[in-house]
Amino acid sequence: MSRNKVIFDVLANSSQYKAQMKGIEKTTNETSRSVKAAFAVSSAAIGGTLAAYAKYQTQLIKVGKTADISGKELSAFGKDVVALSAKIPLSTNELLELAASAAQLGVKGKDNILKFTETVAKLGTATNITGEEGAQAIARLLNVTGEGVGTVDRFAAIITRLGNNVAASESEILSMASRVGKATAQFDLGTTAVLGISAALKEVGVEAELGGSSIGRTFLEIQNAVFEGGEAMETFSNITGKSGEEIKKIFKEDATQAFKIFIEALGKLPAEQVSSSMASMGLEGTRLREVIGTLAKRSELLGKNLALASDEAKKQTALNKEFQTAVVSLENSFKFMRQEIVNLAASMGKDLAPAAKELMDDITGIIRGIRTFNEVTGGAVTTSLVMAAKVAALSIAV
Repeated sequence: MSRNKVIFDVLANSSQYKAQMKGIEKTTNETSRSVKAAFAVSSAAIGGTLAAYAKYQTQLIKVGKTADISGKELSAFGKDVVALSAKIPLSTNELLELAASAAQLGVKGKDNILKFTETVAKLGTATNITGEEGAQAIARLLNVTGEGVGTVDRFAAIITRLGNNVAASESEILSMASRVGKATAQFDLGTTAVLGISAALKEVGVEAELGGSSIGRTFLEIQNAVFEGGEAMETFSNITGKSGEEIKKIFKEDATQAFKIFIEALGKLPAEQVSSSMASMGLEGTRLREVIGTLAKRSELLGKNLALASDEAKKQTALNKEFQTAVVSLENSFKFMRQEIVNLAASMGKDLAPAAKELMDDITGIIRGIRTFNEVTGGAVTTSLVMAAKVAALSIAV
């Protein structure tokens, strides 16, 4: 073998070796990048699951504190809300916020809170009554009328039916009903009548604040006429064609019916007699005459809306029908998918939470120990860090 051939073979082997090493280096670098990427993705996923569970846990604890629910009962309530989020396109945390609001407003018991939450959530999907503000308005009105939140499903069905059949939105009717309900609380009208009257007022363009005070004043003057008699009762009797005893009986049995008879009677009078008839019953004032006079002119709307409200109070189907129509939209399908992802993340986060909490507690303890040592030694840790920084800076400079 010649010397040149030996040299050539060595060089060839050397080049091959270098190529192989470069290949190994490339593979190693690619593997390293893949491992780093996988670690980053895994870390982000774990962090996401823990964050999802932490938010869920915080909201659930808030409900527990407000509703005085704890332990297994609170855990079971949380599972019920998660299950509810699979039927209603609101996030679990949004549903828990509604539940906390219900508890703050006096709704008692796990089942009642869940029922209230589900009903208000359905309303938020099917109508323009949404969120905690809507929940608060509904709960307060139910409490003012003395019916309590146990009747929230009937209330929701009635207001949905009215919203579908009158020239007013559900939120407008609710705003008016809040005023009317408060102004007529002493007459025990009930939410069915309050909602019917409120829908009629919105249809004729009356503003909520003025409508509430006007209706309250009218009921009061009708009551005065019934129990005090005199000119007011005489006028009431003359314009309705009913005797004082008939009117008194009707008012005692159903104050709303007495109000309806009065409004319908006013609507049949010549325009020039409306103001004088109202005045003789103590119903004076420009704004009051405008509201009651306008409602009297369209008294058929009052009768129609009271009948709609009464019919739906028996059927109680309007909300579920409207909800089923609204829930099938593409947007809501996306919400359901997104919520399932969040629920899955929270479920996984629950499994990881104990270990994560233990790790964080350990790290917190170490950091606290270092801080204490630094304080006791007069800043020894700080001095060490400064020295290390200086050494690093000199190394870079060299």
